[in-house]
Amino acid sequence: MALPPPPASRVPPSPEGSDQTVYAIERLGGLGDVIMALSAVAALRALDAHAIILFHTEPRYAELVTHSPHVDRVFTSGTEFNVAIQEYTRKNHFVSQHRLNGIAYGINKLHQVDAFLEALGLHAFPEHKSAVVAWPSKVMAQSRTKIQAALAGRPGRRIILHPANGDRNRKWSAAHWNALADRIIQSGDTPVLTGDDSAVPFKGILKLAPRPQMVDLTNRLSLPDLMALCQACDAFVSPDSGPVQVAGLTDIGIVGIYSTVPARCRLPFRHGQFGWRALGLVGDCPKAGCYHLFLKDGPEQQGLQDAIHQDLLHPGCQATNQFMGEYCPNQQDPYCCLEQVGPDRVWEACRRVADLDLASLAATRGRWQAAMDTRTWAEAIPALEQHLALFPTADITFRLALAQHHAGHHAKALELLMESLAKGPTAEGLNLLGLLTFAWGNHLEAESHFASAHRWMAPFAPAAANLALLEARTCLKEGRFSEGFSALAEFGRIRGNLTEPWLSHVLPPGEAELIRGYLVLGVSSGDTALKAFISAYMEKPTSHEAAFGLGEALRQKGNQEEAGKWYRTALKLAPDFQPAQERLAALEG
Repeated sequence: MALPPPPASRVPPSPEGSDQTVYAIERLGGLGDVIMALSAVAALRALDAHAIILFHTEPRYAELVTHSPHVDRVFTSGTEFNVAIQEYTRKNHFVSQHRLNGIAYGINKLHQVDAFLEALGLHAFPEHKSAVVAWPSKVMAQSRTKIQAALAGRPGRRIILHPANGDRNRKWSAAHWNALADRIIQSGDTPVLTGDDSAVPFKGILKLAPRPQMVDLTNRLSLPDLMALCQACDAFVSPDSGPVQVAGLTDIGIVGIYSTVPARCRLPFRHGQFGWRALGLVGDCPKAGCYHLFLKDGPEQQGLQDAIHQDLLHPGCQATNQFMGEYCPNQQDPYCCLEQVGPDRVWEACRRVADLDLASLAATRGRWQAAMDTRTWAEAIPALEQHLALFPTADITFRLALAQHHAGHHAKALELLMESLAKGPTAEGLNLLGLLTFAWGNHLEAESHFASAHRWMAPFAPAAANLALLEARTCLKEGRFSEGFSALAEFGRIRGNLTEPWLSHVLPPGEAELIRGYLVLGVSSGDTALKAFISAYMEKPTSHEAAFGLGEALRQKGNQEEAGKWYRTALKLAPDFQPAQERLAALEG
C-alpha cells in the first residue's frame, strides 16, 4: 500500500509534461540497509532539490522511511509502486528506477551508501550523506520521558551494548560481551542492554548474565525509543548490524566490531564526515573484510562468487544466506577476526568516543570548513591539524592532504594521503594522487591515477574532467589538434557542471588555457593563443610552459623582442628547457 506522507513531507505537484525527474527507489530490508539507502536519498535530494523521490520497502520499515524529509511517497506494495511509476511516466516525467536489493551492495568495494549512489549514477560530498529521520516531536517527547525514567539514578557514562546474535561470522562472543559489561561496571559506569531476544536462529541478541548495575531494555524499545536512548547515552557498541545505523541518526559515540565487511564500508556519515565520533575495530587477520575477496579470481573465491551470483538470481535464498553467514576464507571457528578484538580494546574505544570534547570538535570543524569553502588553505591546515589531534579519521587526514597540496606542500600532502589511503582507497584519494603526480610533472602516472579514481567510482566527475584534460594534452603532442579541442571542450563541460567544493579536486583551469594556447598555435596564429597563455601564466607564474607559449605567440605575431624576453623567462624557470634554448639561440644568432 502507499502510505500518506508525514506533515513535513514535500510532495510536489505533478503537472502534465513536468521536467521533474522521478527517482523510484526500492530497498526492501534490512534495517541498516534501509537507513543507508536513506543516506543515499539525502545526497540525491542535495543534488536535485526538485526531484520526486518514491521509496518502496517492507511494511516493518515503512514508518521509518515515511519520516525521512527527503522521501516524497512511500510504498509497501510492489504493485502500487509499479502503478505509480507508470502514472509518472504517462505524465511525461523522466522516471529513473533503481532496485537496490541483494547482497551485492553490502559487500561492495565502496561504502554501501556510495554503492547505492553509484547505482543512481551519482557521487556526493560526505556533507550530503547523513541520513535524516524526523519522528514527530510528540513521539520523541514520549520516548525521551521513557528513557529518562529507565536511566534515572544510574551512575557515570551510559554505554549501550547491542550483543547481536546474527551471522556467525559477524557475532562477538557472549564471553566477550560479559567481560565488557564487567569492565564498564568496574569503572563506575552503566551498561545498557538493548535488542530483541528473538528465538529465531541468527536473529535477536545473545543472552548476558544479569547484573543489578546493568539497565536491561531488551524487548522494550521502539525505533524512536532507541534513538532517544542514544541521545541520552555516551557510547554505543555493536557488531556490524542495523542498530549501528540507527545510532548514526544521533550524535552518540559509536564503536563497531567488524569482520567480513570493513568498517570503512559501514560506519555512518555524520556532521559532514565519514566516521565522525566512530571507531571500527577488527582483528589482525590479513583477510579481514573477506567478502571483498569475491572481487578477485581464484579457487578460494569461487564459492563466494557462486553465492553472490545465486543471490542475484534468487534474492533472499536461504542457502546463500547461510553460506554468507558462515563464510571464512581461513575456515576458522571461532572467527579470529572477531575473537582478537578483546573486551579491553573495545572498552578503551568506548572511553575515547564517550569522552570526546564535542564543543571543541564542532568549533574546529567550523574553522576548517569555512577556510576550505573559501580556499584559504593556510587557515584550513592548522584547523584540520587540531581536528586530527582531537579525533583522527581517514576523512580528516585526506582533507588535510588536499589542503597541503593546494598550499603547495606536495611532499607533506603525499605523506598524509598515503596514510589516508592505507585505511582504504577512495575515488577522492586516488584522484588527489593524480593531482600530486601531475604537479611533479609526471603526466603519464597522473593519468593512471585519474583512471584508477574513475574506475573506483565511475560517477566521480572530477576524475573524468582530469582525464579529459590529459587526453587534450596527449592529442596536442601527437598533432591531433581537432581531437584535442574536443577533449578540451569535454573538460570544460564537466568542470562547468561541478559545484564549487568539487573544483578543488580538478586540475586548475590555467592548465586548460595552456593546452588551448598550444592547440591554437598548431592550427593558426593570432590573439586567441596569446590570451590563453596570458591566463595560464597569471594563474601559475612558475610555469615555464606558459612563459614559452607567450614567447611563441608573440613570435608568430612578429614581435621578436618581446618573444625573446619570454623565452628568457621560461629558461629562468626551467634552465634545461630545450625548446626555449633553441628559440632564443635562433633569435640571437
